[in-house]
Amino acid sequence: MSSTREENVYLAKLAEQAERYEEMVEFMEKVAKTVDSEELTVEERNLLSVAYKNVIGARRASWRIISSIEQKEESRGNDDHVALIKDYRGKIETELGKICDGILNLLDSHLVPAASLAESKVFYLKMKGDYHRYLAEFKTGAERKDAAESTLLAYKSAQDIALVDLPPTHPIRLGLALNFSVFYYEILNSPDRACSLAKQAFDEAISELDTLGEESYKDSTLIMQLLRDNLTLWTSDLNDEVGGDEIKEASKDEPEEGKQANLLSVAYKNVIGARRASWRIISSIEQKEESRGNDDHVALIKDYRGKIETELGKICDGILNLLDSHLVPAASLAESKVFYLKMKGDYHRYLAEFKTGAERKDAAESTLLAYKSAQDIALTDLPPTHPIRLGLALNFSVFYYEILNSPDRACSLAKQAFDEAISELDTLGEESYKDSTLIMQLLRDNLTLWTSDLNDEVGGDEIKEASKDEPEEGKQA
Repeated sequence: MSSTREENVYLAKLAEQAERYEEMVEFMEKVAKTVDSEELTVEERNLLSVAYKNVIGARRASWRIISSIEQKEESRGNDDHVALIKDYRGKIETELGKICDGILNLLDSHLVPAASLAESKVFYLKMKGDYHRYLAEFKTGAERKDAAESTLLAYKSAQDIALVDLPPTHPIRLGLALNFSVFYYEILNSPDRACSLAKQAFDEAISELDTLGEESYKDSTLIMQLLRDNLTLWTSDLNDEVGGDEIKEASKDEPEEGKQANLLSVAYKNVIGARRASWRIISSIEQKEESRGNDDHVALIKDYRGKIETELGKICDGILNLLDSHLVPAASLAESKVFYLKMKGDYHRYLAEFKTGAERKDAAESTLLAYKSAQDIALTDLPPTHPIRLGLALNFSVFYYEILNSPDRACSLAKQAFDEAISELDTLGEESYKDSTLIMQLLRDNLTLWTSDLNDEVGGDEIKEASKDEPEEGKQA
């Protein structure tokens, strides 16, 4: 195995741990294209599959959500909204098409031709069927028909091999049956054939369950459960004409929506949050590899961390420029001023988390200035129980603790904010009760952690910040 191949596999694993799946795809595509006629290892094959499944899964979930909203807006007669949604859905469909075309080209040019083992052939042909099916989910007319025919051909080719060369309990054979039956149900609108295929696969696996090896027991029984769940749903639909439940295939959590008034904050917080989480994971791995003396790995990780830091810097610069040029100058209400100045402090703090030397010092000073400006207004114009004032105190105290390494000042600020809010808790209105008490709980959690660290010199627990879905941000490490 060449060093380039090894490096790309290692980088793909890093990307997976950091949940940066687009880059995971890039690394594994390089692996697949450098092996020529040689077959990928099982590990490499699975890494490629996981990478593409996550990249496509996020878009498929988005497409379904947007399509559902589009139907609701059409039923309400909101034509202007429908036009906007159609354009946005089209953007997602373009991304879906590009992703599917990418893996299908790779399968046809490298992976399927190089497959020599029956297991590999079924794996790649099933994968080919899956991505043609994903195209059929959103294509229309002749394009949908072509995608459906290509799906059927790939699944049948995989099935012909699987029925001869793989046992009924093999997870790849079971996974093929699961996805093939979903294709019959969702794309070809053939519930009878879907149920027949799923039932046959389930029954055959059940009859040989005692032969199932320990290494694949968990995977196989999970897929058998999904087959049974779908059978229950589909037979219920056939008998009662009741639909709308979830068909089991690959699970994907749907994102929660933030409050409309805070869309900008929610958008940036999610974008920056993903990178901050990735940076922390990669930095932790870097420390472990350094302690083991794996210099080659450390060099790769440093480069990869640098890429994430560039993205972090670009995101922070973007919102900070917007705050300075538009949002802070336009703010007239005290609540808005505190909100935006707190936001300004937050993003300077995020820069201080990964910058070094003079750049870190500058970011820390800018954070302190923004938080203090927000605090001056908040202490005068917002009640102690106001969620934005509490969120500011929470994040300001985190800044003292994490960036300035001043646990005494962090504890003092957090305790004062908590005590002042407690003393006026009976004046708290119902509309902000939940937000305010949540942040008070986070302040108390941090105080417990920090005082424990001061007394016992024990660290490593999670430091609480304000929530990303509110004007006051949520839990973060």
